[in-house]
Amino acid sequence: MRFFLPTVAILGALFAQTTSVQAQQQQGPRPTQPTQPKISTVYEFGEGTWPENLAVRSNGKVLVNMLEAPHLFMINPETKNATLIHESTAGTSLFGITEIQPDLFAFAVGNYSITTGPVDGTSSIWTVDFRHYEKTKEAPVKKVAAFPEAGLVNGITAISPWSSKIIVTDSAKALLYALDYNTGAYETVLAGASLGYAADAALKIGVNGVRTYQNYLYYTNTDQQLLYRVHINLDGHPTDQPEAVGSVWGDDFSISHDGNVAYVGGVLNNTVERVDIKKNKTTVIAGSRDSLDVAGVTSTALGRTKKDRNTLYMSSEGGLASPVDGKANPGRLLAIELDC
Repeated sequence: MRFFLPTVAILGALFAQTTSVQAQQQQGPRPTQPTQPKISTVYEFGEGTWPENLAVRSNGKVLVNMLEAPHLFMINPETKNATLIHESTAGTSLFGITEIQPDLFAFAVGNYSITTGPVDGTSSIWTVDFRHYEKTKEAPVKKVAAFPEAGLVNGITAISPWSSKIIVTDSAKALLYALDYNTGAYETVLAGASLGYAADAALKIGVNGVRTYQNYLYYTNTDQQLLYRVHINLDGHPTDQPEAVGSVWGDDFSISHDGNVAYVGGVLNNTVERVDIKKNKTTVIAGSRDSLDVAGVTSTALGRTKKDRNTLYMSSEGGLASPVDGKANPGRLLAIELDC
């Protein structure tokens, strides 16, 4: 999720007093898990940095895209060391990242300013290849497609191991694209109310993060404070109508290994929230609006090795978008152990 700072100044007064209150009046306050988990810092990027999205390799290394600079880092959670894998010359910021084949990842690039927002027509999708990285220490990067008509290519997710299509969100123009990463061809596969934002919204971000599990596509709508899902085919086309499965003021997220839970970064609430998809129930599992513990969590990802399978990794911008008493932490990669 991308929040530029003039809007952030408005958010502190406007959203805290209106939007959140309205949501609580309509849906009730978010319950908080009785005992919040211990939060650990895996890596600290520094003051003023904005870790934007993340993905976990099968060997446990964590890939982190940055917003304030076009940098892709790889973090080793065991040694707590970071390696700069790529510095893009195609744009000023990196956004979503997803694994499309074993150790082959796609990521989004675009021109973005934390003070003025996105620049139309600058978005593109690239791949970064780690399939031989352990031997060569090289991760080749290749352009897949440019999106000259897009406003802000943001979240991306693979559809299936049996499909060469990935889903791409345009948060500014409220669209979903299906992109063939082999050919670079893409098409609009979904538009409509579930992706959009109100005309008078202070923060003009509708559809935001996106993930798939089996035949379902899940996506957050930040303005509507909802998590949606829709059944799709292998080409990314919906086969039914979107349905809301959770109430959450969210950014990017991950789906649990069994597909029953979404772990959502509540970037403006300074929380991490657990959405029980079957029960349509949302619980705060870490943080609070007046705490910097997990301030500005922009995305989450579950560990993939036997050792960290129950670890939830979180990219945190430290509260730059939602400071506490005028303060923010450095950008960090955080982790908590889930009770599951």
